[in-house]
Amino acid sequence: MNSLSRHPLLVLSAALIAIAAGCDGLHAPVPGDAAHELGFNLTIPSEAVQAWAAAFEQKDFFAYEALLADEFEFYPRNEDAIDFPWMTGDSWNRAVELEILSNMFDPNFSGYLPPVTQISLTATQESQQTNSQGRPELIHQLVGQVLVGPVDGFGFDTRLKTELVLVGGKYEILRMTELGAYVGVTPPFDESGFGSIKGAYR
Repeated sequence: MNSLSRHPLLVLSAALIAIAAGCDGLHAPVPGDAAHELGFNLTIPSEAVQAWAAAFEQKDFFAYEALLADEFEFYPRNEDAIDFPWMTGDSWNRAVELEILSNMFDPNFSGYLPPVTQISLTATQESQQTNSQGRPELIHQLVGQVLVGPVDGFGFDTRLKTELVLVGGKYEILRMTELGAYVGVTPPFDESGFGSIKGAYR
């Protein structure tokens, strides 16, 4: 195992990655530079979240950017705060999120971690409600892998609350809050938070 194994995030085993490589959903980036070109109806809250998942999985920076509201905030798990010494308060904003994703999607990234080679993400909706501000809030189980080589990478199995806001007749993501590990039949792949994996590319 390379130096990645010394990172505080838990590295996926070669066997798990081999399984992940055969899963549906691992495909090349789609052409296009806007979220609507991903083929989702952004006037429907559930499809706006699926568009976000597709943009992340397909490493489509421009589509990802188009889906974030100007006031976007990402709230990682409280227990992962030690992973973000650069974070002010308990969240990071749109500019930081886009900086992180620009690094994650860059095949020539030369930071502490190797460049991301492939991403797999499945977002399964658990619930949807309208909050006190009249905005949709959806909770999803996120299961996926961020691969950095043929046998190296990170896994996550977590729950994410997404608050949407209607802008110009289409939904954009206003706030994402990581709720912690999903408690289901299958245990989490590892103890790495989704926010911690992203934050490592800050």
